Amino acid sequence: MVVLEYKYAQNLELINDSPVCILIFHGLSGTPFEMKHLAESFSKQGYDVFVPIIPYHGISFDHLLELKDPTELYEWGKALIFQKKQEYDKLIVLGFSLGAGMTFVAETSCPTADAYIGISTGGIFSWMLRLFSFVYRFIKIKSIPFSLPSDYDKTLVDEEYLEWKMENMNKMPMSVLVHAVRHSKHLKKVVKKLVTPVLIINGVKDLTTSKKATTYVVKNASSKIRKGFLVKGGGHLLLSTGFFDIIFEEIITFIHQVLENDQEEVEYLGELTFK
Repeated sequence: MVVLEYKYAQNLELINDSPVCILIFHGLSGTPFEMKHLAESFSKQGYDVFVPIIPYHGISFDHLLELKDPTELYEWGKALIFQKKQEYDKLIVLGFSLGAGMTFVAETSCPTADAYIGISTGGIFSWMLRLFSFVYRFIKIKSIPFSLPSDYDKTLVDEEYLEWKMENMNKMPMSVLVHAVRHSKHLKKVVKKLVTPVLIINGVKDLTTSKKATTYVVKNASSKIRKGFLVKGGGHLLLSTGFFDIIFEEIITFIHQVLENDQEEVEYLGELTFK
């Protein structure tokens, strides 16, 4: 994969010589630069942080269309998680949207990380995305718009980056979304294989992920620590909006709980909203 010639097709790495690494996977049509504020927030906590560019991303939408089989990304993610675990005493993996799906697949097939955090995910998709998936059988829709700059809090995502994204990566390939929807039946079947401590956070107004996903994972995973939150008023871009602070607070609480090796079993469902 070509990286250096493209400004946004690069990994983001913040080193503090910590024994703990936070490995972050961005979403479909995104790049590590959308996770920059999150990465810096973890770094301020003293952790090492690594945000890789997912293959086929960070260059152009046409390049993203070269991805024919999303399982290629799942295998890539699984290998990277395994590699990072060899380098650190503790590994926390956090995925947003597609990145969370990749991590879910890895942790249900080959549990490696010490904790799994999924944002805007859960394997149960909204009625709208399932409808698009059905229509796709008859009309091969090439793409759907991803988002508008107004959906992002510009104090969290650089404006220059947003201009680049709206010119080069402002769409998502429908074929990848359809694959995810069809693969969701398998994800629901294997959720019991999830033994890694898990935190799932979804927005109530997310147009791609059903809010039922949070409850389903918390109730059906086999992890000793299972926590989930629904963000009232939140959509898909939870980490790039004003909800960031309340979400990050819960993420840090969860990580501390995992790192303290608390043996108490936890099953918790809650709601988050502006304080």
